[in-house]
Amino acid sequence: GGVSGGSVSLAGGAGGSSGGSLTLGGGVSSSTNAGGSVSINSGSGTASSSGSVTMKSANGGVDGKSGSITIETGSANSGVGGSISLTVGSGHSGTGGSLSLSGGNMAQGSGLTGGSVSVAAGSSASGNGGGMDVSSGSSIDGNGGDSTVVSGLSTTGDGGAMSLAGGAGGVSGGSVSLAGGAGGSSGGSLTL
Repeated sequence: GGVSGGSVSLAGGAGGSSGGSLTLGGGVSSSTNAGGSVSINSGSGTASSSGSVTMKSANGGVDGKSGSITIETGSANSGVGGSISLTVGSGHSGTGGSLSLSGGNMAQGSGLTGGSVSVAAGSSASGNGGGMDVSSGSSIDGNGGDSTVVSGLSTTGDGGAMSLAGGAGGVSGGSVSLAGGAGGSSGGSLTL
């Protein structure tokens, strides 16, 4: 259109007991070829910002819970399981986009625990377990990004504990190494 393009809305029907579901699926392949893909993209902006993509479950009622969101790749019978990639966009004249993972908050006075965030590499029955790499961004002309790991504070109770340990092993336990970074003139310091 000359001003705004038309919108498309897909919604399950309302119901007295349960609302209708909405399913988007790629086609199944009965041959050796791959099944169909599903792609959800926002619109691009020629002179302005691109559109956003929002995935959000609805709020729960008075006595219910809010809905969950599950992002999961399929398993493989003889090949490699599918990957999940979360990547934010680069910035040409500004800063790159941020990525935030956070557990849900609980209201003050509720006495309940806030939501947890768990990031774990995959285990293996006969091979090596998957690795985990947490790295801040590098820079050619500026400073490298900082990495900060801090346990939670409390104004009236105890602060959260932090544990850093190598894994137990049937032969040798895993090691823990802490080191300051190398530098062209001075290496980084390590303070314990």
